[in-house]
Amino acid sequence: LLIFMRLGPHFNSLFKAYLDLNMQVPVHQSIVRRLNDLEENKEVMGTEVFHYDKPIKFSKVSFKYPKGKQVINEVSLEIKPFQSVAFVGSSGAGKSTLLDLILDLLKPGSGKIYYGDILYDRLDTGSFRKNIAYVSQEATLLDGTLLENLTIGCKGVDDDIVTDICKRFYIDRLISKLPDGIHTEIGENGIKLSGGQKEMVALARALIMKPKILILDEATSELDSETEQLMQKAIKGYCSEMTIIMVAHRLSTVKYADKIFVIENGAICETGKYDELLKKKGRLYYLDSLQSGASTISA
Repeated sequence: LLIFMRLGPHFNSLFKAYLDLNMQVPVHQSIVRRLNDLEENKEVMGTEVFHYDKPIKFSKVSFKYPKGKQVINEVSLEIKPFQSVAFVGSSGAGKSTLLDLILDLLKPGSGKIYYGDILYDRLDTGSFRKNIAYVSQEATLLDGTLLENLTIGCKGVDDDIVTDICKRFYIDRLISKLPDGIHTEIGENGIKLSGGQKEMVALARALIMKPKILILDEATSELDSETEQLMQKAIKGYCSEMTIIMVAHRLSTVKYADKIFVIENGAICETGKYDELLKKKGRLYYLDSLQSGASTISA
């Protein structure tokens, strides 16, 4: 009895340890599965470096997700360097998938993508993406100062460049209202800023990086009409320095693009400048009339 009494607490401790260990088994299995998935789907990169004065071309590119419907249907297009191009269309038309294909995040199911003369499977994807700035609808900011958020990832950035871009994007107005100016803490994910202000900061941050290609995915959706026009004017000033690719539902965002690709059901149904496409009275004209009608109703 004495031996059992002395061993009892040890058995209890052992049983408790077993239960605790058993609770962690699913976590361990999940981590192992994720590591195996990462290894199996490890990105394979080529070795040829893309020169940004060359065009990006799609030749009859098609794509569909595993066990999903066809998203892109034999798309052929050319994005020339130092131009602004836009993809417009209804939700689910395939605009974001085209961006993923351009970024080489997805591989075409059929057809070919050329970066200059480099086929997509020979492209040095790492060096290609280092010179791309991507601004999405959901601007992500860090818990730090405004200056830290503007210059994150830009080592040794010149203060004059930050000041110049802040003026171009009217962030100097915001800075003047903050208690500590550009050194003001903006909170986690910029909670102390409005949605439009966060988008302005994200745009400025992208341009401080001095990218060769700027991708704007609904990047001005939170801005009012007046501020959006000011942002578009500021962005347009960089067309001679970089290639700009835009995706937008709000057509006012893409009026000044050098070329607009209208996407419907995964295919390009119209191509041209904004005014040219309006005169054709096709799909863009229809989308424009819908938005003009909605603006009239809201007014």
